[in-house]
Amino acid sequence: EIYVIMKPQAAVSRDFSINVQTTMNMTTSLRLQCQGLESPFKLDRTVLKLSSCCPGDKICHSVFATNVTSQAQMFEFAVPEPSRSWLRITPNVENVEPGETVRLEVEFSPPADALEGPKREVEEEKKGGEEKEEGNGEVEKKGGEE
Repeated sequence: EIYVIMKPQAAVSRDFSINVQTTMNMTTSLRLQCQGLESPFKLDRTVLKLSSCCPGDKICHSVFATNVTSQAQMFEFAVPEPSRSWLRITPNVENVEPGETVRLEVEFSPPADALEGPKREVEEEKKGGEEKEEGNGEVEKKGGEE
């Protein structure tokens, strides 16, 4: 069984062939008959142009999604790696009745320390009397009397 995933630009029928090659270097042609599907939601915009902002600031844009079907529809948005992209969509899960429009908020908010790079965990030793070996093999006593 072979699965082919296609992302058509429109809800149209397609009939075409693809050539596939096996690991044994054999080539064969497969005929595909596909049907594009209409999205159950109509968005008032599909491209957002977010302006630049400083770390610690927040930019919000609204997008309106309308259920264009005759049945209730549920959507779920997931932002890949939200801790790295600093994007958030709310609500991210919603049940929308037929003909109903919901407002989605797309938020971009880089943290104040975004320009500092990845955080490194540094273990600071705050105990008195700890010993540290120096490069010449001598032991230096910290926090104590000499």
